[in-house]
Amino acid sequence: MRSTFLVGTVALAVATIGCVSNSTSTLSGTGGATGTGGSSPAASGGTTATGAGGSVASGGTTTVASGGTTTGSGGAKASGGSGGTSGSGGATGGSGSGAFQPLCTGLSTAAGSAPTKGGACTDSDPQLCYKTCGPESKGFKSETCTDGSYVEQSGCSFPDGDYSCYKIPATDDPTCPTNAPQASQSCSVAACVVCGGGTGYVDSSGASKTGYCVCPSSSSGSSKWSCASTTAWPCPSASGCTGGEATGGQTGSGGTTSETGGAPGSGGATAAGGSGGTTTETGSGGAPGSGGATGSGGATGGSGGSGSGTFQPLCSGLTTAAGSAPTKGGACTDSDPQLCYKTCGPESKGFKSETCTGGSYVEQSGCSFPDGDYSCYKVPSADDPTCPTMAPQATQACSVAACVVCGVSTGYLDSSGASKTGYCVCPSSSSGSSKWSCASTTAWPCPSGSGC
Repeated sequence: MRSTFLVGTVALAVATIGCVSNSTSTLSGTGGATGTGGSSPAASGGTTATGAGGSVASGGTTTVASGGTTTGSGGAKASGGSGGTSGSGGATGGSGSGAFQPLCTGLSTAAGSAPTKGGACTDSDPQLCYKTCGPESKGFKSETCTDGSYVEQSGCSFPDGDYSCYKIPATDDPTCPTNAPQASQSCSVAACVVCGGGTGYVDSSGASKTGYCVCPSSSSGSSKWSCASTTAWPCPSASGCTGGEATGGQTGSGGTTSETGGAPGSGGATAAGGSGGTTTETGSGGAPGSGGATGSGGATGGSGGSGSGTFQPLCSGLTTAAGSAPTKGGACTDSDPQLCYKTCGPESKGFKSETCTGGSYVEQSGCSFPDGDYSCYKVPSADDPTCPTMAPQATQACSVAACVVCGVSTGYLDSSGASKTGYCVCPSSSSGSSKWSCASTTAWPCPSGSGC
């Protein structure tokens, strides 16, 4: 009888502790794990501990609302969580960036090869991709399908980051070789010492080039020269040449996350190895996300990709030395924006690049679309009975329901009245005055878009 009483008492005490542990808990992480040499494990935002009432990712602060319980490694989300948002987790090395995706090396054309300068391309091939460039492959340059072949961006674009290691000295350091260093050959100069200012360098094929080299540290102990030309060197023009930022790379910017329940925008890339990144999460009824770190900049679908960090910056916000925004055929110099984007497609859901090449801007053919839901632009086999019998004209008033594609049998008229082959939709307007939004077949997301 006494044993039964003691067991009941212990059970009541445990239940009481369980109730207390459901109260709101706030735990603070240790301030973020710092990567060694610009790299770190691929964990998002740090290691997540397991405990009653919430979990804390190393490198940030997590606040869990009443009732949330997180278990398991990696920060599993409790059911019922809503409204959580994820911080960016800290900017780090330039070994990858959501703003310069996809990489050409992961793609293939109909000819069976990756997109490359001067290579043939068609409308069904990748229209835009990026190659790495610059010292230690910290930068990116675009390959754009234009008039049947790939046009390569001149120069090299660099994500925001700390490029102080590539700051060009007035004279070569005494430890630099007296002869021109050769790319990919062994070196013993300390990291962050820029050589070649007085000699130039020799590329891997043995050709003399005007530019610089660094001797980055290697985990294998066998360092090799990493060189680039003056037009592909981050300094002095890159924003991080004076230091003060996290080492090397960036977190994708510009994307939006609209889902409830703490789901992050897809496509945001946060480079590994952030130093001191802070992650803050809140949730109602549960803690969102795995570890809490997701780079901003992913395009969130659901209404056709209304903005994406992959297609930044927009040309409309830039100015060349001539005083105008970059545009097709416009003059450009090395000091002007080398790459920017214009909107295209129905409702401006897509983007096309303007690339400074050979002294003028070359415009991407076709139109690229972020991942999203483009089912409203699915092309029907015949026009809907509510579509006009005459070709609709862009920017003119319309009364057809949203998500009805017209122009299948008639084509459309652009805003100047010229006949075009393509389609139109009549999107809803908050003002109550809807107008046709039209685009050519080469700038329409369907049928080739992933969300059609």
